[in-house]
Amino acid sequence: MRTGIVSCVLAAVCLVATGAAAQDDRAFVQGVGGIRLTSATSFAPSFGAMVGGSLTPNIQAVGEFGRMSDVLPPLLDAALAFTPADYQLSAWYGVGGVRLTTAPGHVRAYAETLAGVARLSSTIHGIGSPTTDAIVNTALQFVDTTDPLAAAGVGVVVQSGAFVANVGYRFTRIFDNAEAGLLTGGNLDINELRFGVGFRF
Repeated sequence: MRTGIVSCVLAAVCLVATGAAAQDDRAFVQGVGGIRLTSATSFAPSFGAMVGGSLTPNIQAVGEFGRMSDVLPPLLDAALAFTPADYQLSAWYGVGGVRLTTAPGHVRAYAETLAGVARLSSTIHGIGSPTTDAIVNTALQFVDTTDPLAAAGVGVVVQSGAFVANVGYRFTRIFDNAEAGLLTGGNLDINELRFGVGFRF
């Protein structure tokens, strides 16, 4: 199943070049990031790179790879803040999908849907001596998992000449993760304010 998902992601990224070549609109590359509230006073960032191009004047193929620094639910993050241990669950991810846009222009609204995989990684500190932390973190590497994810988002793209930028919202769900099952009873849901800056070519 995971091999099939990875193949779909790579196929979507490959479609960018072929689709963009046949259209008047340009392909683009962006540095992208996100920010999500993890507690009343804390935020968790994400960062990555996106490539995309037009399949039709109103449909773009997009591919993105990046890292989310903390994917634990805010309530669980807040509860862990009262313990001496510092537990983090981060994710490297790769996704591909389609973005539907309004008519070509300097400002365009969009809605997107994506699917891919996330490699989840746990770290913990503050449970004892540095040696104890190192032993526990080494053991945690054996329970790290790669899980399917899906995402949907909306936003606005601003473009002029070679410049392109966007701001929007994205909801991401990481499915059926074993660690999530122990900690949250199910899937991991991430709500992010998203932004990106790059160029068209």
